[in-house]
Amino acid sequence: MKTSYLLLLLVLFPLTILGQEKELTRKEKKALKAKESEAKLHAIYILIDSRHFIIEIVTVISESGDTYRVEAANNFFAIDSLNSNLQLSYMASHGSNEKAAGRSDNLGGINYGDKTGITINGTIDKYEIAEIKPGKPIRLTGSINNITGGNSQFSMAVSSSGKANVTITDKFGKRTSFEGKIYSFEETSIFWRR
Repeated sequence: MKTSYLLLLLVLFPLTILGQEKELTRKEKKALKAKESEAKLHAIYILIDSRHFIIEIVTVISESGDTYRVEAANNFFAIDSLNSNLQLSYMASHGSNEKAAGRSDNLGGINYGDKTGITINGTIDKYEIAEIKPGKPIRLTGSINNITGGNSQFSMAVSSSGKANVTITDKFGKRTSFEGKIYSFEETSIFWRR
């Protein structure tokens, strides 16, 4: 009888140990999270370096700091090789409400007037990606030679979650800032002529 209990214990004890997963310590969890974040940041760096991405804009920020939610389907910033396209259809969805509220048609210093939005379309003159720093967003600066004339500067910061903050300064020094999420052209839901 003792032998059968001993055999049963010898068989069951290793099975109970194998069935238990080791609980990660707080330090191990933190290290794992940091590695995952670093891997995501590296993937985003490769995407930015490829010059084939789109930012689906969900928030536009005026020079005075007012924020406006917008539909990503109509608002985007795309970089495709040496070409760039910023499309903001802000006034199409907010124009009449802003006028009714007594606010001007001026967002980020760019006067929309009766237009339904803004487009900055052109070729990229400068494109500089800062070195990756662990735990910090990837930073990119550049300039766009607009097909309508003039030059616009842009700066961008993208976190490991894909959240992008972009500021574009036009040829008159007026700024427009926006936030959104970065995607490859294959991942985006926005139809954009490439």
